[in-house]
Order: sequence, then structure tokens, then C-alpha cells
Amino acid sequence: MYISKDGKLRFSTSDFKKSRTICLADRGEKAPRLHHQKKMKEVCSCVRYVPTSNNFAVCGKTSQSMIYGDFSYELQTRKLQVSKHVYKTSGKDTFITCAEFSPISKYLMVGDTKGLIVILSPNNMKSKLFGHKASITHILYNSLDKVFVSISADKNIRIWSDVTFDFNQSFFPENMKTPPVTAVCYNTYNKELLLANTDIAKCFGRATDLFYNTSTSHNMPLCSVIYQDILKQVVSVCQNGVVTAWDLFTGTANMHFKITSEDSVKNILMSFDPSKRRLVIAAQDGKVKIWNVNSGKVVNVYDLNIMDVSGLVCDKKYIFIFSKTSNKIIAISYKFQNL
Repeated sequence: MYISKDGKLRFSTSDFKKSRTICLADRGEKAPRLHHQKKMKEVCSCVRYVPTSNNFAVCGKTSQSMIYGDFSYELQTRKLQVSKHVYKTSGKDTFITCAEFSPISKYLMVGDTKGLIVILSPNNMKSKLFGHKASITHILYNSLDKVFVSISADKNIRIWSDVTFDFNQSFFPENMKTPPVTAVCYNTYNKELLLANTDIAKCFGRATDLFYNTSTSHNMPLCSVIYQDILKQVVSVCQNGVVTAWDLFTGTANMHFKITSEDSVKNILMSFDPSKRRLVIAAQDGKVKIWNVNSGKVVNVYDLNIMDVSGLVCDKKYIFIFSKTSNKIIAISYKFQNL
């Protein structure tokens, strides 16, 4: 790629193993200068410019190296000054796929081939973000809402908070048939995310707005929602077993706790006992558990070995369990106690 004497931008396909920076000359010079930097020993697959620090993050195609450097043009010497940090994997391991910089936290978020997102400073690693099950293909930054958007090869889209790096949301595009996503455009002003491969999905104008309106809710689809009239709370549970108690007037979460140890998606049913302070929860692992909704602790466990629970009713004496694979109703003797 070069700028010709007539002021036009031109491209050349002869050598892609050179990382090139074009510096425009002063108005007094007749022609701009082209500078070559032979810093990458492989083909570049991703180049990300960080305008706040005037740095470039350059990832190699083999996912084994990344250069994070400062490219500045010295007017007096007319030379390109380069200061860089090189990140490399050991041996034949593959790691680095893409990168994005945060102007707020001043960290570099790097995606890898195993689904991890590594948070780097120029000198060390801060932490790792887990959640993706496939290689990270894109990382995007929203400076208005201070969040990162990461996309993996299986089309999983995840939202992360900047500074704290908390996980906020996970979803899949509905209008794309096959992975992976090969091109992304994130319009942060109207909160639209457009994805493309052989199809172009423009469904994320609505989906992204839906995420921002429900960003304090659950990460997976809801299974059940019930109302507690004593404390004026709404209690909800989602498919990965996270129970949340919400204040009805403020909309804030007063309590979070997880009722399942695994990350698998399951249908979960729940009901209050007569005290309205304990939750009776039936998951698809064959167990019925009694939870204290105020402390988030288990009070009692009934191992019934009943799968595919489809109904749950609780009164002062019994807990009634219904299963869609059985024509019988199971009654569990339950001693009601006021708290």
C-alpha cells in the first residue's frame, strides 16, 4: 500500500510480511514518504489502532505472536521511531487471535484460540476472562457505555464491563445459520451490532437494545418468576440456576445465589412455601431443595431421582411434584415452620 505522486492511495500484493506505516509529509514537501517496518515474521491477520495512545496492536496469522507498539514520525530526522512490546507463545502453541484496547482502564484485551480473554498491561498479565467455548474472533469496545463485546467462532456474543471486567450478558444471533462470524460492525451510537458471513444479520438493533434494557437481569433465559407479597419482591430463576430477588419498587437486585453447581442449561421450577421466605426448587437433577431466600442457603434436600419435572405445588403439609414422564403425582411430607 502506498501513496503515489498524484496523491492517490495504491495497493500492492507482492509482500504482506512487512508491517507498513504511511506518514504524510508536510505541506511544503512535494510527495509523502512511505516507511517500512519489518517487525512481523509472519502474515498479519489483525491490526488495531489505539488513537488515545497512538499505538498499534498487530496480531500474526498463526496466532503465536502479537506486537503492541508506538509508531511516531520524527520530523527532524524524517525517520519512523518504533517502541514495541512483543507477546509470543511458547513452542507451537497458538494463542493470540485479536485484540482491543480500553482507554478507560488502559488495558489490552486479547482473545485466544481456546476461548479465553486475557487482560494485559504493557508489562504483565492482569487476569483472564472465562466463558467462551470456542476461539475468539472479534473484540469490540463501546466507549459510550464502557463495555467490551467479544465474539467467538461459535457465534457466541458476550458483553463485559470495563474496569471491573464483570460478565454482563451472553447471547447468540438468531438470523445467522452457520458459524463463524467473519465481519462485524458495531454502531455504538444507536446500539446496533451487525454480523456477517454468508448471511448478514441486522437483527441486533433490537437485540442490543433489549440487552441494555435488561442488563441487570439474567445471563440465560428465565424458567420461572414468582412474587413475594410480604417484602414486595420478585424472585426469578434462569436456566443456569441463578436465583435473583428483585425489589419491586426500585428494580434493583437484593440477593443473588446459584442453586446448581454445573453450567449446563436446565429447566428449573420453583415455588414459595407458606411462610413466603423459603423457596422450594425442583431442577432436572432429580432433587428437590428448600432454600432460604434471605440467606441463599439450603435448608433441606429431597433426593427423589425424578427427571423431567413439569409441575410443583406447595402447601403447609406437602410438596407435590409432577413429572411429564410419569402418570403419578409424588407428595413429599413437609413440616411448615414460621421463620
